[in-house]
Amino acid sequence: MNYRIVSHLLGLLALGFSVAFLALLPFGIWYADLTTLSAMVKSIVIGAIVGGTFWLLGRGHTQEFFRREAVAVTALAWIVASILGTLPFYFGGLVPSFVDCFFESTSGLTTTGSSILTSISDKPSSLLFWRSFLHFIGGFGIIVFFVALMPSFAIGGKTLFKQEVAGHVVEGITPRIKDTALKLFRIYIGLVVLLALALLLFGGMTFFEAINHSMAAVATGGYSTENTSALEFRPLCQWILIAGMLLSGTNFTLHVEALKGNWKIYFRDPEFRCYAALVLGSTLLIASMLYFGKVESSTGGQASTLRDAMFAVTTCSTTTGFATADYNTWPGATRFLLVTLMIVGGMVGSTTGGLKVIRFVILMRSLMMDVRKELSPREVGALKVGNRPVSGEILRGVLGYFVVYMLVMTVSTILVGVFDWHLTTEEALTGVIACLNGCGPGLGVLGPVGNFSSISDVSKIILCVVMLLGRLEIYPILLVCSWRFWFPK
Repeated sequence: MNYRIVSHLLGLLALGFSVAFLALLPFGIWYADLTTLSAMVKSIVIGAIVGGTFWLLGRGHTQEFFRREAVAVTALAWIVASILGTLPFYFGGLVPSFVDCFFESTSGLTTTGSSILTSISDKPSSLLFWRSFLHFIGGFGIIVFFVALMPSFAIGGKTLFKQEVAGHVVEGITPRIKDTALKLFRIYIGLVVLLALALLLFGGMTFFEAINHSMAAVATGGYSTENTSALEFRPLCQWILIAGMLLSGTNFTLHVEALKGNWKIYFRDPEFRCYAALVLGSTLLIASMLYFGKVESSTGGQASTLRDAMFAVTTCSTTTGFATADYNTWPGATRFLLVTLMIVGGMVGSTTGGLKVIRFVILMRSLMMDVRKELSPREVGALKVGNRPVSGEILRGVLGYFVVYMLVMTVSTILVGVFDWHLTTEEALTGVIACLNGCGPGLGVLGPVGNFSSISDVSKIILCVVMLLGRLEIYPILLVCSWRFWFPK
C-alpha cells in the first residue's frame, strides 16, 4: 500500500472541498448574515487544516498507484467529505446536535435525501442551498469531480473513476479518462441548467427554488426547500421534475451518444428499454389501483391521480425522494411496488442508487434460465441481455453483489430495530432500504411526510454508514474496514 499517495490525494480533496464552502459567501453577503459568514470561515479553516495535514503527510510520495490505493482513496474521500460537509450545518446552527448535522451532510452528499429536519422552510437559505449543493457534488461523484477538474488526480484517474462510478462505460467515449469525465460533467451541468430554467420559466418557481430543486433532481437526491416537498408547486412544475428525474436516471453515456446525433441509442439499449417499461408499467398499475380504490389524489381528478402515480414511481425508481403525496395512505400493494422500485433503482452510469436495472435484468434472466434447465436438463443456452452474452464472471459478480447487498440490508435492519424499539418492522426495514438505495423516505414515521429525527443517535450513525455503503456499492467501505486491506501479508 502506498500510504503517502493516498494521504496526498486525500489532502488535495479536502483542500478542494474547502473551496466549495465559498458557495455560502453570496448568501452571507446578500442577507448580511454574519452567522453564515462565520460558519463559512470556520469551515474553510478546519478544511484547510485537515487538507494541509494530509497533504504534508503525503510529501515525497511515489507514483505507484494501483487498485488497492484507488479503493482507499475513494472510500476515505467520501468519509472525509461527509464529515467536512457537516461543518456549515453545525456552525450555521441548522440543529444543535453534531450527529444530526452529520446525518444531514451524509444524506446530502450520498444523494439519499433522508432528513432529520422537522421543519425546512424556516431554515436559513444558505443552509438549504448547502444541502442541495451537497447533492450537486455527490450526484456526479466526488472523485469524478476531481478527476475532471484537477490535474493531480490524473494519477490513477481511470482506476479511481471505476471505483466510484460503478457501471459507467469508461471506454468508448474518449480515449482519455479526464476527457470522459469532462464530457459527463458537461452533460451533468447542462441538465442542471436546463431543468432550472424550465422550473423558473414554466414551473413558476423562484430562482432560489429552481436552482435547489434542479440540483436535487439531477443528482436524484430529493432535498427540497419546502416542508411539503414538490406538492408545494403547480402541476406543470411536477411534470418538469418528472422529466428531469427520468433523464438523470438514464445512463449518461447514452446522453453523450445522443448528442452526437445517435438518438436511436436509447431504444437499442436493453437496460433503457427495461427501465422505461418498469416506469410506465408501474405507473399504469399504481394509477389503476388508486383510481379503482378511490384513493383521494393530491389535488383531485383523474389527471391528478395519474400525476401522483407517475411522480411516486419516478421518484422511487430513480431513488430521488421528492414527494407530492403521502403514499403511506395508499393500498399495501402500491407501497410494496414502490419499495421494490427503490431496490431496483435506475440505470448504471446514472446518478441513481439501488441495485441498478441491468443487475435486476441479469438476475431475472438467470432465474428463468435455471427454471428452464429444471424442466429440460439437456437444454443448452447462453445467458444474454439483448444480443450481448453475459459471461460467467459477470454473472458471478452480480450474484455475489446481490448476496452482500441482502446481508447488509438484513444486518442493518436488525441493528436499527435493536436500538429503536418504537419502530415497526416495516419502518425499520424501509428506512434501511431508503438509505441503502439512496431514496430518502421509507414508510410510516420515516415516510414522505415524516423524517428521521425520532430515531436514536446510534441508529443515525448506522444509517450514515448504510448510505455510504449504498453510494459506493458496498465493497470499498467494507474493504477499508479490513485489517488485511491495510496490512497485507
